[in-house]
Amino acid sequence: MCIFTVFTLHTAEPNMTYDKVVLFFINNFIPGGDQVNVIISAVTHRTGSTLMQRIFNMRKKTLIWGEHYGMVNYFCEIYSAARSICSSEDSKQEHQNYFAGGENPNIWIANMNPDVGYADRAIINSVQAFFDAFYSQYRESHDLIGFKEVRYGEAELSLLRRCYPEVKFVLLIRNPVDVWMSMPHNWKEDIQVFLHKWNSNTRYYLRLAKSDSKAHLFLYEDVVQQKKQTLELLAELARVTAADIKNVLSHKLFSTRSRIPEKDRQYIIEQCADNMKQLGYL
Repeated sequence: MCIFTVFTLHTAEPNMTYDKVVLFFINNFIPGGDQVNVIISAVTHRTGSTLMQRIFNMRKKTLIWGEHYGMVNYFCEIYSAARSICSSEDSKQEHQNYFAGGENPNIWIANMNPDVGYADRAIINSVQAFFDAFYSQYRESHDLIGFKEVRYGEAELSLLRRCYPEVKFVLLIRNPVDVWMSMPHNWKEDIQVFLHKWNSNTRYYLRLAKSDSKAHLFLYEDVVQQKKQTLELLAELARVTAADIKNVLSHKLFSTRSRIPEKDRQYIIEQCADNMKQLGYL
């Protein structure tokens, strides 16, 4: 069971943007749970997260579940709404008047809510309770539990780090041209949305891998090309052998690669050039 210190975040401004609200609370709260051990997070779809999941699951006592369609986003939205009502001037004033006045029921208290610190505590407890229960099936027969997802960036992973301070992040990046070529036509979003997501998440993943000792960055290309250093780190994290990894790599599943117009290729390179150079793609 996790024990929480409750505090009020009076320094947060009520008019903060959604992303700043989420990051503010994440960076000012005390971490807790330990029921999720591994989170495989890819910058976007078609980046190798399923391949990585299969490699981890070669070990019989490891269970890495599939995507849950970005459910942490909903917890972020709930927190934003909870913080908004708790931070409102009406709520704060009514809260103060009611408890300073001996809990007199004959004053206006229609908008009274707990202090913001209790919203912080509630969202952390809620995320932990949900995932701890959601991934409880087969837990008794596995000692390494986790999931893979392709929809998380800075806000979501920061929240998950606070909920699970010991969790291992396995971060995946792939050349954006190849990602776009591998994206099934019925999955493709607007190319601008895709480029923004790839660039934004890639920048964050690079920063996170440098600042968080439990976050490990992998390039999809290094895995499939079986680079020695990459396989050694992956084998250590997954608790498998190099032979196990090569076994999974030998079974290619759900290949969706197709041609793209040359103008799309050039546009992707142009828009992602800075990150691609940093990763050695250019």
